[in-house]
Amino acid sequence: MQQHEDNPRERGRVQRPVPLREMPRNAAHFTARAQIESGKFGTPAEGERHRVVLALRHRRVIKARDNPGISLPAYALQGFVTMALSLDDIQHLFDRYGSIAYSGEPVTQLQHALQSATLAQQAGASRELIVAALLHDLGHLLNQQGETPSERGIDDLHQYFALPFLRPLFSDAVLEPIRLHVDAKRCLCAIDASYHARLSADSVRSLQLQGGVFDADEAHAFLAKPYAKDALALRRWDDEAKDAQRVTPALPYFMEMAASVARV
Repeated sequence: MQQHEDNPRERGRVQRPVPLREMPRNAAHFTARAQIESGKFGTPAEGERHRVVLALRHRRVIKARDNPGISLPAYALQGFVTMALSLDDIQHLFDRYGSIAYSGEPVTQLQHALQSATLAQQAGASRELIVAALLHDLGHLLNQQGETPSERGIDDLHQYFALPFLRPLFSDAVLEPIRLHVDAKRCLCAIDASYHARLSADSVRSLQLQGGVFDADEAHAFLAKPYAKDALALRRWDDEAKDAQRVTPALPYFMEMAASVARV
């Protein structure tokens, strides 16, 4: 493999996360793929390895050891960068892409995020769970698949996609409900006879792409997981947060809350 060119101007900076706003215009198009170890995104016993896209096209390289929880093959390091998002980066993502329509629904990505967080707060959720509700679909902004990908048979694995970029910033109390919120839908369909009937058309389509309804054993195993209860609550807020007329606080209100639970 061709070695990465040693650029003196890059020395001493190569291991620092690159702010999202410095990326090229197509920075949301992730191109290198890696396998995520189930130890971080499930349990080793489950043997799950979720294939997601991790790296942004860029001339700088950040080493795999700087990305907790990521198993990154050598080819992904050549000419690519993986990054931990800062709070400013998250704000920038919403500012830049929040106006994109939420697939198959009458709201934007930002409206959906704010409504989810507002519903969580109104339900008396912890600050961590409110932030999880705000960020649960951030993977859609990082891995854009165009309008209504479920109609084209695409499962974007958004529940996993953002986690490597958020893990240095937030604890499992934020990250695990995000990781589990898709499986929470599969579980609710199994344990609540009326739940499936209330799903939107897009949620029904994506359910099949995401593995379908859990059987009894799968539902039981899911309910035994840490943060399963939080994920179920987040899922219900997620389903309700699709009202074009709902009034919510603005993004800075919830970003202040995110700052209050962030590691740094």
